[in-house]
Amino acid sequence: LIDIDGTVAQRRPAPTSARELINLIDRMPSRRQETGSRRQ
Repeated sequence: LIDIDGTVAQRRPAPTSARELINLIDRMPSRRQETGSRRQ
């Protein structure tokens, strides 16, 4: 998983489920900033 600024945010040797991938993206600081969410 690569962040919007190009840094590697997550690297896994096996495939990740769509649900887990969405959760990872939603926890990223850039995503929280985009949505205005303060959740962690």
